[in-house]
Amino acid sequence: MFKNKFRLKKRTRAFEDIHYSCSVQFLDDSPPLSVTYQKDTKGQYLIDYVCQSLDLIERDYFGLRFVNQDKHRCWLDPAKPVHGQIKGIQSPVLCFRVKYYPSDSSKLKEEITR
Repeated sequence: MFKNKFRLKKRTRAFEDIHYSCSVQFLDDSPPLSVTYQKDTKGQYLIDYVCQSLDLIERDYFGLRFVNQDKHRCWLDPAKPVHGQIKGIQSPVLCFRVKYYPSDSSKLKEEITR
């Protein structure tokens, strides 16, 4: 009898069109790197992107760290989406840090890694 004259509008923005950004600070106080990512981007993409910008081959020793909403320092999980890990943080800043120290630094191939 009554027809709904109001119809819900479909979303006009596609899921792929939404981009988020964060900045990455380095160990040597060089200018921060701005990185853009999408909601489903995994943490490994950001780690690879930062290491590639540094021409770093031995990536296993490094990671990205951030401060969550509870003021705890957390490592960015490479297997999980970035957006879910840093969600709710205004102007997220990730810090490029050494995650693992090798027992013998002479086994490192690159000088930049040492």
